[in-house]
Amino acid sequence: MGWSCTEAAGKTLDAWEKVCRASTGSSNTWTAPDRRQYFYEVSAIEYNDGAITGTVHSVSPCRLTGQFRIEPNGASAGISRMPGSRVIVKEAA
Repeated sequence: MGWSCTEAAGKTLDAWEKVCRASTGSSNTWTAPDRRQYFYEVSAIEYNDGAITGTVHSVSPCRLTGQFRIEPNGASAGISRMPGSRVIVKEAA
């Protein structure tokens, strides 16, 4: 059994995956403008409001760099707390 989210938040996550695949060939890894690579992991926590949360890690060295949250409305303005994400948020919008 999986978790659920709003349709809008799910579409935003799908758009992120598309941008990541174009950038690196992986569904959850992207290259930031400073050439550093990051990857995200979606949390298994299900929120009543339909938001999606998770963690962001740098690839080299591999370490936790922060968290992200896709707001239930899924709009790029609703994405918060995602380190190294300016390019992915802009392209996924």
